[in-house]
Amino acid sequence: MALFWPVTTQAAISLSPPSATVKAASDYATDTFADPWDMSNKEDVWSNYGNITGASFNNGEFSGTAINNDPQVWLLWGGYREAILTDRDGKQNPISTAKYGKVTFRMYSSAEGIGQLYWFYERDTSTNYQVAQFSVKAGWHVYSMDAHPYWTSLWTSSPISLRLDPVNVGGAQFSIDWIKATSNNSSTTSLGYTDDSPDESYSLFADSDTSNDFFQIDSAAAGTTSPHSFNLSSLAGGTYSLYLKSGSDISNPVTVTINNAPSVIITNPDVAGGRDWAQEVRRDPWDMSNHTDISAINSITSQGFNNGVYTAMNTSIRGSAIDDPFIYLNLSGKRINSSIYHRLTIRYLYSGTFDLVRGTMARLAWKNYPNYKGWQQSNDILTYDGWNNLTYDIRNLSLDVGSYGWRDSISALRFDPHEDPLQRRFYIDEVKVAADDELTNGSFDIKYNLSDADNAPVTLTLGVDRDTTYGNGNERTLHTSASSLGSLSYRFRPDTSFNGSYYIYALVSDGLNSNHSYSSGPLNIDTYKPKTYSRKTVARRVVNKRSVRRYQRIYRNYYRIYVRQRNKTLRRRYFKLYRRYLRAYRIARKGIARVAVKWYAKDPYVIGNEAYAVLRIKKRIKVAVRRSGRRTYKVVYRTVKSIRYGWTPINQWRKYVFATRDSGTYRYWVYAKDRAGNTQYNVATNWLVVR
Repeated sequence: MALFWPVTTQAAISLSPPSATVKAASDYATDTFADPWDMSNKEDVWSNYGNITGASFNNGEFSGTAINNDPQVWLLWGGYREAILTDRDGKQNPISTAKYGKVTFRMYSSAEGIGQLYWFYERDTSTNYQVAQFSVKAGWHVYSMDAHPYWTSLWTSSPISLRLDPVNVGGAQFSIDWIKATSNNSSTTSLGYTDDSPDESYSLFADSDTSNDFFQIDSAAAGTTSPHSFNLSSLAGGTYSLYLKSGSDISNPVTVTINNAPSVIITNPDVAGGRDWAQEVRRDPWDMSNHTDISAINSITSQGFNNGVYTAMNTSIRGSAIDDPFIYLNLSGKRINSSIYHRLTIRYLYSGTFDLVRGTMARLAWKNYPNYKGWQQSNDILTYDGWNNLTYDIRNLSLDVGSYGWRDSISALRFDPHEDPLQRRFYIDEVKVAADDELTNGSFDIKYNLSDADNAPVTLTLGVDRDTTYGNGNERTLHTSASSLGSLSYRFRPDTSFNGSYYIYALVSDGLNSNHSYSSGPLNIDTYKPKTYSRKTVARRVVNKRSVRRYQRIYRNYYRIYVRQRNKTLRRRYFKLYRRYLRAYRIARKGIARVAVKWYAKDPYVIGNEAYAVLRIKKRIKVAVRRSGRRTYKVVYRTVKSIRYGWTPINQWRKYVFATRDSGTYRYWVYAKDRAGNTQYNVATNWLVVR
């Protein structure tokens, strides 16, 4: 909490400034999300503000006006019960109070009053929580919760939600500059001092803006010798004035600079994935450009398409709306391979404000094929004011209906925009179901954002990891170099030692602080060249005696008619029919061989067990040639059949039935190319013998 007292120069204590910039403390939000609560982006605060109007982000501050005496700002939201968790929900990102023992924030209030910091241990926020109150002064001040008399006994275990109630004055304006939950003693500096009367304990105070806004950050026992290592973990990056106080003696101020830790966020690969099913297979993305993107609707009216956005309302019957509107996405008679395509992205908006009671939540539903298990329907997908960019791995969605999940092929896909019992308009910009990110022609552009508030020179290390736990020994470095700041990319061309699914990690250091982050989704690396295999096959032609007798009877009948006919036009007609069925008779006498051409393509790292396969069958023949004036023969292979499977299942024996009436020796070749652009390691070939 902030303390205020006038500064008077006292000769009893002389404080020496630190020799260098001090590293920033380890911070929960930076370590967990690679995104500190510095109010520079809307993700720093849960969008469902409580009792606040005019909420906005501007110049690194979150501001608003209290509607009543209970304004609420959620820094960390645990997640609603029975709802699908997001990557930033506290249920899967609890705060370890043993590690992050200090909570400090800088805040402005237009009025004096009482503020409160709440933290919760369950998604049900009505029970199992703690609260610490603090006095709020008008103006800008830094508040350190360490000063609360019961802080260490209250701030325990692993809370999943954190809420700041700025001030209990309705109509008060407030702004939050930053808030940090930091590790104790993760930012220290050695301060030298002299004291004429070293018989009392020491307290170290900081002032963030030379406005005599002092707040205590550390202490030392009486008789502590100089120099002493003081704990500055409560301080965010920036410049401060430090004062040492002992009894009524106050030192001269010295300036200390706390480093602003650099930050790196990987933007590609990501959880949204790469190839879009609708674009790849349907050849028409669900971009809501026209009515062909939707195949059916339910409980929907006043619909239309406008500038790539689909908009509609749930229907109203006798004054009451039906609270189950949904749309079927048009699969164009095709099915989604769930082992390849499982990354959902929906950009969606509704009119009005968030209201859980009125059903501002969406759902996804689908049917499986061929193992139909009834409709599979996700739990609630909470949606909030403004455009919602919903991105999930569908395989991980918890289900409200069904238990089979996203498996096999998907024969129907449905989106339920909301469950409002009253009419509410909604808007859908696009829907994607994508595959994991993967190599393109043997490479991938890793994209990332590098930032440092001090604009300090940084060193960047990029690497791959089988998991997202840094420091467990699974990391493999790709690239290390000095780097500029901003939105950057690195082209990764893996060699054959890389295969399988990897997360990309980035480690950035400015010499004092380092931070790391992982990609939100994996990169599938496939440098394995598909290996092809084939088997020799022998087949015998089989004569269909019934067809032989039929064609013989028909061609003889047409021949008799032809011979007896005197009309020239009819003679020509019957002669053609006679010749047609004579040829059919001769072919039928040869019989037909149905040869099972067996082939296999192996690639253990390909997504969805698919490759682009081609089968070529050639017949061995002798061709006459002249050499030195003499006629001789050479053996050549002439293509008789070329089968282009396109993207087809591999890693299993496949069979193509080749039908022919011509006996002889044939040879066939198997070609395969995977999604990463790797052509076959070998071209398998074998014989077909037709007798």
